[in-house]
Amino acid sequence: MAFEGRDLNPLAQSLIDRMRRDPEDVAVLMDLGTVLLCQGGELAAQGLVLMAQAVRAQPTYVVRHGDGSGPVILAFVVVGDFMANTPQARKRIVRNAARTAVNKNRVSRIRTLVKRVELALTAGDKDAATSAMSAMQPELARGVAKGVVHKNTAARKFSRLTKRLSTLG
Repeated sequence: MAFEGRDLNPLAQSLIDRMRRDPEDVAVLMDLGTVLLCQGGELAAQGLVLMAQAVRAQPTYVVRHGDGSGPVILAFVVVGDFMANTPQARKRIVRNAARTAVNKNRVSRIRTLVKRVELALTAGDKDAATSAMSAMQPELARGVAKGVVHKNTAARKFSRLTKRLSTLG
């Protein structure tokens, strides 16, 4: 339905009504979360919250087809967006998660080094500021080279800190 461009609001409303009738039905939370996730935007965030509540309440689901005479499906559910469809997309998800972790560490290290320079400048310690600046500059340049810091941002930070360092005298 969502991929065909249909309006999902009636389905969401029927799920909300079903949830009001039976607040103990965790599957409704999961279904409603999925529908909201498909709608995107702020609703997607609400959908993820509902899915997380559903998973906390019941991490496994048994689905019976129709009157129960058909196949029984056991699903282990996790919160999040839809699964990748191709092996390449699965590899990309793993790679992106690894790169995100590396990039977050790099940005964190840069921020720490910038704060060390700022603290030394605030304290008025020119020797400590100079050594902190010499440690910060290559890391900031590496951040630019790796694409985690924009080159103008790095130039602006370095320029302003250098200017403050020169005023210490």
